[in-house]
Amino acid sequence: MSVEQVILPPLFAAPFMDKIPETIYCSTMRSFLPLLLLVACSPEVPIGTQGGGDASVPLFDVSHPMDAQQQQRDAATPRLDIGFGKEDSGAVVDPCDAWQERLQLNEQMMANPGFGRRRLNRPIVLHHGMAGFRELGPLEYFSDAPSHLRGLGYEVYLTQVAPIDGSETRSAELEAQLICINRIAGSDGVHLVGHSQGGIDARMVASRQGDNKIIHSLTTLATPHRGSAAADAFLATPLVGRGLLTQALLQIYSGLVGRADAEADLEQQMEEMSREYMVVFNDQTPDHPDVVYRSWAGRSVGSRFDPDRAEGACNDGVHANPSGRDVVDILFALIQPSVSRAQGPNDGLVAVSSAKWGLFMGCVPADHLDEVGMMGDAAPQRFSGFSYLELFETLAEDLGGP
Repeated sequence: MSVEQVILPPLFAAPFMDKIPETIYCSTMRSFLPLLLLVACSPEVPIGTQGGGDASVPLFDVSHPMDAQQQQRDAATPRLDIGFGKEDSGAVVDPCDAWQERLQLNEQMMANPGFGRRRLNRPIVLHHGMAGFRELGPLEYFSDAPSHLRGLGYEVYLTQVAPIDGSETRSAELEAQLICINRIAGSDGVHLVGHSQGGIDARMVASRQGDNKIIHSLTTLATPHRGSAAADAFLATPLVGRGLLTQALLQIYSGLVGRADAEADLEQQMEEMSREYMVVFNDQTPDHPDVVYRSWAGRSVGSRFDPDRAEGACNDGVHANPSGRDVVDILFALIQPSVSRAQGPNDGLVAVSSAKWGLFMGCVPADHLDEVGMMGDAAPQRFSGFSYLELFETLAEDLGGP
């Protein structure tokens, strides 16, 4: 296998490779691989700069509130009104009808254990991260985690929001879906588990829910609460090269998921995961007082000869820091060192220090894809001993606590 076939940009799921015709895939990969290397190997740039580190060009104007910055986007993508509405004909419309069909909520509900066999009073909702999906042919973003949890007696639902877009758009879709899930499950709030950007989406919903009982608890897994140096590296790439890279990535992804690249906004998505943007986001997105916040982080090393278990970053978790070590997947091998230099131990994309939010539950020896079983590794991994099924089982057990 050639290097072009191996180094798929780590922001996207590795299993996609066999879904692309080889000639198209290799041709496209060759067109942007040098740009990917430029992003991954570029020297660290000051936070909040772009265009090759020119400090005179701000990433965005942090002197203005984030809400003001989002007014233009809000006009184009308004927050969804989940209340009943009327068509031009005057007929009452239930917005949940569309989501129920899109998410196959009836099928999800029927897959769950009966009421007398459920271990929690509220459902668990698994929410995907950047470039994520609920199902893509035989692939599932959370692999066997949903079926495993259902087998243990948990009620589980999955979401699907805009895969490549900012969290303002994604959170509006998530909010509508959660209201529908609460309705179909007869629940007054869900236990939401958000992976990566999914945790940012969920924080926006929770912060704005007011007296509405949409999210009861929020557990984030490898969410860049303080931004990611990987996003900063992407934004530091010269605009010309970044534009070509963006178009190449979107062409590949739109072909896989059937989403027109004109509807996606990778630039906005990456900007919102930058370290500077998240400073503003955190200031303007306070935690909801009635929501319980928990977080997990992943940690990986560059090779088997690296003995680092990130004790300094991981030993303050509720759960003990595992003894195993994960060797970062080759998909993240180019980016992981730069994230380490800028932010410390990480899973290839998100640093442990950035993933901590609320009650820190602990670290797992896994990279950004292994955390959710993206590679389909149901059994404990041979070198690290990590099992994503055990992680989700522990995560679910923790939800029964205070």
